[in-house]
Amino acid sequence: MVPFEEVVAKVTGVPLVSNSEMRERMEMEREIFSRKLMAFDGLLFMMGNEKFLYDAELTDAELSILNEAMVMLPDVPMRLPVFAQKVTGNPHAFDLHGKLGGLLYRMLLVKSDDVAYGISDTERKNQVLLENNIIRDDIMNFVTVNGLLGERDGKVHPMWRAAVDGNVPWNVPAKHLLEIDVAYPANGDSVWLIENSSIYSALLDVFPDLPAICTHGQFRFATWLLLKRMAPGNVMFYYAGDFDPEGLLMAETLLQRFVDQARVFAMNEELYESSNPAGVITESSMKKLDGVQSDSLLRLKRAILKKGKAGYQESIFDAMVLEIRENYE
Repeated sequence: MVPFEEVVAKVTGVPLVSNSEMRERMEMEREIFSRKLMAFDGLLFMMGNEKFLYDAELTDAELSILNEAMVMLPDVPMRLPVFAQKVTGNPHAFDLHGKLGGLLYRMLLVKSDDVAYGISDTERKNQVLLENNIIRDDIMNFVTVNGLLGERDGKVHPMWRAAVDGNVPWNVPAKHLLEIDVAYPANGDSVWLIENSSIYSALLDVFPDLPAICTHGQFRFATWLLLKRMAPGNVMFYYAGDFDPEGLLMAETLLQRFVDQARVFAMNEELYESSNPAGVITESSMKKLDGVQSDSLLRLKRAILKKGKAGYQESIFDAMVLEIRENYE
């Protein structure tokens, strides 16, 4: 009698194997891949996290390229296409929507240990690349500032000085932030981070010289660049966002990243109630509140969960002015 497995194999053209045999085969192939990985010095840090590389079914040539990329990570900021050209001869080899670019980003994500969450996927990618001195976009990625000074080699940059002297808010591109060593408020030791651009502008009408940053609803990697250049100094960051899950999550991200330097202002349960919350919060958005854990936000978090409505900064503008006046002037 012909074994059943042989009959199936002859009919389908595919050998029939048991689940246990399949698992053994996969484990063996995974072990072979892991041993192969050990031959690449630049990829050794991936040991234990190599599953997505294994699943990508990489050729030896592709593994070599990724190894070269990790070995050749730049010591000074370099634009992504220039880095790709240097490693492979093709400036588009590491485009993030491509196979190798996507894998390179995922490896850098494993390598990075200072990634801010509560931010968009695009900004996270920019940040992870920049932490490894790879620049994805240094012109259109910017941060809006007012009342801040920036220095290079111990000298205040004339653009920053002119903006301060004229009380002019301006958009600072990441390209320029990479060229300064340190930034700090021109007056006092506090910087006010405002989520809403219209509120930011209105506050500057009241306080023309206020050291302030507008986040435009998200933390772009240019914002993190600027905050890092102020972090070594004795500067306090005060953040105010809308009374919604996104606003609270941004506040949480800042509080967790700068534990000793960040605070929230105009973000409490009383002001939330006085803002007459009316915006409907979707279930998916509400789940973002799970990531809010800081003590200074818990009462506000519970109030939003209970009411299920969003409140906005426009409704509490006078209270924001009062709080800034008490702490700035």
